Amino acid sequence: MALVVSKSRLGWLLASGLTLAWVFLGGRLTLDEIPRGSIAIIRCVGHSMGPLAWMLSAFGFGLALVRGLGLSRALGISAIPHSVTLAIGCALMLLIDVIAGTMGVFGIGGGQLPAAALIVVGFIGLWRNFEAPWLARASPEPRAPSSAPWLAWTMAPAIAALLLAATSAPGWLWSTEFGGYDALSYHLQLPREWLARGAIATLDYNAYSSFPSFMEAAYLHIMALRGSAHGAALDAQILHSLMALAAASMTGTLAASIVTRSRRGVGEDRTRDEPTPSTVAWCAAAIFLGTPWVIVTGSLAYNEMPMALMLGALLWLALGSATADLQRLRVWAAFALLGAAAIGAKLSAAVLVVAPAGVLLGLCVLRVPTATGNPRTPLARCTRLTLLAIAAFLLIALLLAPWWIRGALANGSPFFPLFGDGGLSPERAAVFHEAHGPGPMSSWWAALRDQYLLAGIVGEGPLGEPWRPFWSVLPWIGGACGLLLIASKPTRTPAAMLLLLVGLQVIAWLLLTHAKGRFLLPTAVPLAVLPALVLGSLARQRLLGKAALAALLALWSLQGFLCFASDGPTIDGKGSPAAGIGLEVVLMGEVRDTGLPSELARLPSGSRVATLGAAAVFWWPMIPGYSTVWNQGPVTRAIHQGEGDGVASVAALRREGWTHVIIDRTMLAVWQRSAWLDPQLTPARVDSLASALTPIGRYGSVELYAVSSPEKVDLP
Repeated sequence: MALVVSKSRLGWLLASGLTLAWVFLGGRLTLDEIPRGSIAIIRCVGHSMGPLAWMLSAFGFGLALVRGLGLSRALGISAIPHSVTLAIGCALMLLIDVIAGTMGVFGIGGGQLPAAALIVVGFIGLWRNFEAPWLARASPEPRAPSSAPWLAWTMAPAIAALLLAATSAPGWLWSTEFGGYDALSYHLQLPREWLARGAIATLDYNAYSSFPSFMEAAYLHIMALRGSAHGAALDAQILHSLMALAAASMTGTLAASIVTRSRRGVGEDRTRDEPTPSTVAWCAAAIFLGTPWVIVTGSLAYNEMPMALMLGALLWLALGSATADLQRLRVWAAFALLGAAAIGAKLSAAVLVVAPAGVLLGLCVLRVPTATGNPRTPLARCTRLTLLAIAAFLLIALLLAPWWIRGALANGSPFFPLFGDGGLSPERAAVFHEAHGPGPMSSWWAALRDQYLLAGIVGEGPLGEPWRPFWSVLPWIGGACGLLLIASKPTRTPAAMLLLLVGLQVIAWLLLTHAKGRFLLPTAVPLAVLPALVLGSLARQRLLGKAALAALLALWSLQGFLCFASDGPTIDGKGSPAAGIGLEVVLMGEVRDTGLPSELARLPSGSRVATLGAAAVFWWPMIPGYSTVWNQGPVTRAIHQGEGDGVASVAALRREGWTHVIIDRTMLAVWQRSAWLDPQLTPARVDSLASALTPIGRYGSVELYAVSSPEKVDLP
């Protein structure tokens, strides 16, 4: 036993040391030659307290709920794996946050006290229900990929890239995400405004505030806990990164459970070449985490990782146990909670996560008799399945009530953006739905090839967008390994199920979404499990096989680090990704230079800034009068009122009390090229407005004007 513990500790020390080494190496990737590896670690530790507390509290809520539901008894096992419990707890915590935010809890007394109180409640659940591993009962189910730590070091480059990117100021990385534009315009900006308002609200100038916003509610919780929206920007990114790590662990647990289940199917008569559950778990976790898209999206304050985490738990419910009675209502209640959290985090999860996972669960119910020893007839099972599916659907709808009730009260569109106008004009609503809807059938193959199968490898991005191989070859190796596993009887059923899942996800992606590559990120879960089931056998081939396995995983994990190293804005023809570490003071204008942030920071107290084209306003010292491309902001409204007359438009702005106007010419051009821009905002009308304003400065394509001033000067 002492020898095993020693090897385990050595494995963890090696993994930790290599991760730190990769962080230090990544910190040198900056043009100013100031190493930021140690700064990244310090900032990661300093901004991790809130996110770690949130995750531990979620785990406590999960322990309490799992015990309250009696989920282990329903599934016929002695204990639920910790990663599954964490997924259930995160789902419950997201629901609690959105309810609390909608009710204005985070607006009480500045928000810090109620935010901390919710964390403490979860800690109580953790204290009362957690069993230390050395005291826990032996379980036939793998709790987590906690053994085989000799493989942990292979993930060091991927974890380092995740940490480096998560500790970089939002707005610097990644080029394919235009510096995290979505985070700056709504994932972070909405919680910032809700914190200032004291409650989650639907805003008539930001269409994304009509979304369920479960993950944004968690960011609001984190901001309230720190007491500052800008101060918690990194906290939000780190929280999403922790969910990426949790999703990797959940993927590993799913893979291990499939190995355990397949062994039960063939009894004890198995060859020595079969992989151990723990080895397969580490392989699956490494493949998932080493996929570049996981690093990119997981390091930003986005909402993809809850989908992957919930999908892993949903698949574990369906495929994780050969003896489970999946016709128990409490199993479907857990399914509904996980599904509602996935949909609440990102609406596309309805068709990419919940619906396909529901199909798999239904097939398992029909295929596997109940564990009570009294199998029902096929007709009885079909009837029972139908009733359970209806109950789960109704429960999901109930759990999503904070979204659809808020939408119904705010603008009479409870289910926007699925359908309804969300308070937009009929014309703008039509543009919104067209932009977010599926393309014609003739474009499906091009979308599948360019966004998924060969993304970043051949061809180029649409409209000249940055094109990177963030999917690598995962779809190909996942599909090939799935076909190989189907040929083996023990793994035939789970492999077929996972391939069916991926097929359903891709079909739904083409039929029901606007086919952006990162929307398919939930496919990374099954596609990571399938190669792991094949590669895990290498560990049984003595030292040479273990070395080959470790080398393959290490090379795979290196992809994320190389993507980080080659990203970041180009300065003098060279990338500088690590320069984003510690950049917040520049983005907020605290460093007095000649850029737009510092100019905004120098505006007189009481200035009111309105924007046209600029929606990524998170770092601005004030909350300006802005709008997304789908909404009508104050400048758009003034142009409408002025009917093309710049002087009349400026008079309209002055009547509403605006003192300054910012025009982002590049973004207006992008919106116009995408056919999203309001047709009233013609270049001639924008020029007419600008000519009636007082120029202050130009910063790249962004122009700053005063609405009224005693003197007018020409822009340099």
